[in-house]
Amino acid sequence: MRAPKRPMHAVSLWVRRQPPKVKAFLAVVAGMAALVLLRVIVHDHDNLFVTAEAVHSIGICVLIYKLTKEKTCAASNLRTFQPSIVVLFQPAPALLGVKPDPT
Repeated sequence: MRAPKRPMHAVSLWVRRQPPKVKAFLAVVAGMAALVLLRVIVHDHDNLFVTAEAVHSIGICVLIYKLTKEKTCAASNLRTFQPSIVVLFQPAPALLGVKPDPT
């Protein structure tokens, strides 16, 4: 007797067997659904911005750690890493009150 498949496993196998155009369509639909879900759930968008910046800075810290300790960083290189650092720390003076906010 064969063990029953888990629903998520069955869905992931089905998605893997689909052609690239179908996978792209499913990715677009999933992205739009995620945006609609965020729109419904998040009431204060400032909190969403702060959370996104925090997650981004955690990712940058992980990349810095990997570069310093392991001397390698899979799926990243210095050319893509430097602009990310600039984007991360550019709003820092405005958040700290060093320069006035233009709005």
